[in-house]
Amino acid sequence: FKKRASKVLYGLLIFGGFLLNFIAEMPFLQGHPASGFIFNMATLLLLLSMAIWFVVIVKDIFVEAHDLTYRILGAANIYWLLVIMFAYIYAIFEYYFTGSIGVPIVMKADLINYSFKLSLHSMVGIDHHFDHLNLALENFTLIQATISNLFIVFLVGRLLTK
Repeated sequence: FKKRASKVLYGLLIFGGFLLNFIAEMPFLQGHPASGFIFNMATLLLLLSMAIWFVVIVKDIFVEAHDLTYRILGAANIYWLLVIMFAYIYAIFEYYFTGSIGVPIVMKADLINYSFKLSLHSMVGIDHHFDHLNLALENFTLIQATISNLFIVFLVGRLLTK
């Protein structure tokens, strides 16, 4: 029962996040203060569901005994989950500290797209396009780059020891 309940809860998190995101993008809510709050709640739900997925995959890949191909594919999924989770964190950061990204964001979809671009560029170490970032956000991108590089080092070490 416990596993089934956790799967249902996880599914409700994802469904709730997508549903709230859909509601926040409704034309009649554009410009309304509730739209931003609903969008932020959707982002938080999706971030939480990605964090749960991240923990499950890390546990499966590094605790269970699997062949090399399975572990490498799982590690690639973990790496992309890091990109997605940090993109959601950047979107939440921009929501609470408007203007911290330093680019005018007109629509919420633009915010998510720009957050993913910022997150992906931070993961691979490209930062020359983001000279306009808030200092706190710039430091956070450095933390993300450090985590992603340490993950690669940890992954190589783990693959070589098994």
